[in-house]
Formats: sequence, structure tokens, C-alpha cells
Amino acid sequence: PTGHEIAFTLRPGERLVYRWDNVGKWAADREGVEPKYWGNSRFIYEPRLDLASVRRDASQVRGLADAEHGAGLQVQGSNGALVYEISPSYVICGGRVRAEFVARGDGDRLSISLSTDGHSFQRVWEHEGSGPVTADVSLDEALQPHQNPPKYRYLVGVRMGSKTGLSDAMLTSLRIETDVMAAPLSLPRLSLGANHIVYTDDTPGPHSVRVTHRWQECDAIQPPAPPSGPVHLPPGARVTDSILEYSWPEVAGADRYHLQVSRRPDFAWPYRTSLDVMIPDTAWRMPHTGIYSPGTTYYWRLRARDHSGVWGPWSDTWTFTWRGPRVPVNVRLHFDGRTGTLRWEPNPRGERPVRYATFGSNERGFTAHREPYTQFKRGEVPANLIGETTESSMVVITDQRPAENMNCVFYRVVAIDERGTESGSSEYAEAPHPFIYTSPVTRATAGRLYGYEAGSLGSLGDCQNRPKPEEGGYNYGYHDIEENRFELLESPRWLSVDAETGLVSGTPPPEAAGEHQVRLGVTNQFGGRDEQRFTLRVAK
Repeated sequence: PTGHEIAFTLRPGERLVYRWDNVGKWAADREGVEPKYWGNSRFIYEPRLDLASVRRDASQVRGLADAEHGAGLQVQGSNGALVYEISPSYVICGGRVRAEFVARGDGDRLSISLSTDGHSFQRVWEHEGSGPVTADVSLDEALQPHQNPPKYRYLVGVRMGSKTGLSDAMLTSLRIETDVMAAPLSLPRLSLGANHIVYTDDTPGPHSVRVTHRWQECDAIQPPAPPSGPVHLPPGARVTDSILEYSWPEVAGADRYHLQVSRRPDFAWPYRTSLDVMIPDTAWRMPHTGIYSPGTTYYWRLRARDHSGVWGPWSDTWTFTWRGPRVPVNVRLHFDGRTGTLRWEPNPRGERPVRYATFGSNERGFTAHREPYTQFKRGEVPANLIGETTESSMVVITDQRPAENMNCVFYRVVAIDERGTESGSSEYAEAPHPFIYTSPVTRATAGRLYGYEAGSLGSLGDCQNRPKPEEGGYNYGYHDIEENRFELLESPRWLSVDAETGLVSGTPPPEAAGEHQVRLGVTNQFGGRDEQRFTLRVAK
């Protein structure tokens, strides 16, 4: 529906052959390992071997002239050379050079060299002697496609010369083939029926272009039939599952199934990218709640693929509707002193909730999980459920016996109806951070050690991909983890604070009996700050 455009520069005699299979050649990525899936296409360059064309298209030409007899180039003087740059825009994984020469003297020297850095050349073929000579040499080893970094260009040099300087050795033909990697799914493709293909270029003036399409049709393979019908969900079902599973009977000879779910009967686009999948199994389920909306008709269908890669026709279209509550709305935090209460309202649409589940995390944009889970760049992470309530509020920030996952920066709420069906999680509510949530110890005794360990909220941020210019790459990670630092802004001299842990401690001397004003501050590296003030009473 969106079309496909490929834009690059070709010289006269240069062509690109797109293929959807592979010939076993691959190039290393940054990790230097073989990719799981790839295709091979090929750039082929057969330059025009007349001096005017060579001067226009080659990177370097020296000591050559048009052949006096026949087509090609011949040496002028003792040495002639030309260099072509090959830059196919795709990562290079192999190649081959075929050249035809006519050597005139026994001392004539012919060679082909390759450079991947544009400076140093490696000789891949050479010959000395007279007569017609054909060079047909593989570049696979010299290009080192399995070694980093990936290569997107290289140079091919052709040299001809003689010991006496009297030779007129000739180059009569040159063909440079470059194997490249091209992801098959990224290539344009023809569909059964009418195909509309448009070619455009930016070359001014009259010129000729040849576009050739080749394909192989075969009636020896019978495409697999689609699954006869679903095992789950039954057609026209009204489902109440929090997490839906699609399943169907196995199709004989099938090794892949294509599942599509859409809100449109014509499947013009999928409902979600994770509901337009090709899988080897006969079942598929989304691991999260909140995927579907009540009162909406969903359409789904299947097709099967055999071991030859041939897809069969689509199945009938089946429908279902989902019944359940919608996401709670107006989720916010209300503070009474240092105690934070999470509040929300039920969604006026959808099934009526009878209770709610609350979740807390220090990760921005976190996903609600009742069980431990694996998070990218964090590894194994505990469940973030706080608890359930029939009310529309819950205390979540407190130092009075806080439950697991309380005293966090971010919170979400999930609605649950009378059947136990869960909505998706709400937008997150964000607490101020840093924020000192602990109640201070306000009494001390002269001559005895006083201690109060302050606690403050701190965010992990979210997982981001940031450039690493010094390494020429990118770095996934949690780059905004907050680092809280405590300081005493006002206090008696005998009191001190550990900047990292927030432990306020000290032993008051006998003369310290009485009241003292304490002002504790906390800051982070992003300019956030909070203060806590209290009166410390010292008894004799």
C-alpha cells in the first residue's frame, strides 16, 4: 500500500541484480557473527573501454589510449593503469573480476589488485607473457567479508606494462561482480495479478535504460491449505479473557503460519504490529493485558507456508469482541505532608470495575507485572504489584510499614471487573523526585548517639539508545539514573549526615539540651532538590 523506492547512482554499463534467495555469502555485522536471515543480490559493472568513458567513470587512469585496432584500451609507454571504485550502497560479501587482455611481448606484465581502504592495494592476479590472456579471479578472500568492520566500497586496479616500454598490450573487456547482502523482506516484490512499476532517474538528456524482470513459475508444488477453522477463539465469540490466545489445528506440511488481526475487514493494516506475525507454532498470545477495547469488532485470519517457502491462500475471516473494563482515568498523586496517596476514577465506558490493582516502579514508562520478569538491560526484575483495593485510592508513599513497591516515583492502576477481567494499565502518575518521604526522629538524649536515616525517591529513567561518538556506535542503557546526595543546611555542630545514605547522626553534649532546628536537603545531578525541616529536642 505504501510503495517502495530504491535510489542510487549507476554508471553506464553498471547494473544491479536483485534476488530474494542467497548463495551462501554473508558479511559480518558489528559482532562479527553470521546473520540469521539474509539474501544475496549482485552489482555487475562492465565499463565501456574507450578513453573518454574511462576518464569519466574511473577513479584513476594513466598511460592508456584507445586501441588502434578493435575495441579496448592499449598501453602508451611502459605502464598503463586504471582504477574503478565500487560502492554498491549495500554491505559487500564477495565478488569476482573477469578481464580479457592481449599481450604483445614475452615481457608484458598484467595484474589485478584490490584495495578496501583506498590506499594500499593487494595483488589478486598477475601474468607475464604474450598472447590472449583471460583473468577470472574471486575477490571473496581479499574482501574479508567475515571481518569487521562491514565494507561498503572497494577499489579494483588493472595494470599493464612491459620491460622494454615498447609493448602495446590491450585490455579488451572487464567485468566486476560484487555480491552484496540485502534483507529479502526489504526488497520490492511482485504479487499475483497486476503490478504497477515506475522507473525514474535524474540523468538529463537522452539515454537508455533496460529493466529486466525474471521469475520462475512452478506448478509442481501445491500451496498448503489454510487452517480449517480456529480452535480458539470461536467465530463470533464474546471473550472476557484478560490475555487472549489464538490457536488453530496443524496443517499438514506447514512450517510457518501467518496470523493477522485487524479492526478492518479488508485487513488494510494490522491492529498491532505484534498481531501481524509469522510463527512456527499453532498458537499465539500477547503477554500483556489492555490490548483490546470493549465494544469493538476484531477480524482475524490465517494462512500456512510449506517447507519450500510457498504461502497458501488466506483462511476465512473470523471475528470476536472483547468484554472487559477500560483503563482507569485521572490517575494522580495527592500529598498530605510526606504521605502520598494515589487516586483515580473508573472509566465511564466499558464494564464496571469492582476492584483495582496498583503497581509501582522507579522506571519511567514501566509495564505492570504481577510476577517477576526480564527487562532489557536490567535483567531479572521483581514483580511491581503493590496490592488490590475496592476503593479508588491507595496510600503509596509513606514510612509507616510500606508494602512492596511503595515509595516509588511512578505508579499505574489496572481496573478489574466482576469476572476478573483486567483492563490495561493506566498512564503513570509521577511523584516529585527527589522527595524525602521518611518521618524524622525528633528526640535525642545528651551523651547518647542520635540517628535518623532519611529516605528519598529517585528515578531510574528509562532505557535509551544514545550515540557513542568515541566508539562510532550506540549504547543502550539507563543513562538517567538519579544519584541523590544529602546535606545538612541547618543543624547543631555535633550533627552530621552521610551524603550518600542520608544517615543523620551525632552525639549531643550535655550543654546541647533544649531545641534545635534541623534543615535537611537532598539534590540530584539533574537539578532536582527537596528539603525537610524539623525540631530536634535534646533531653538531659
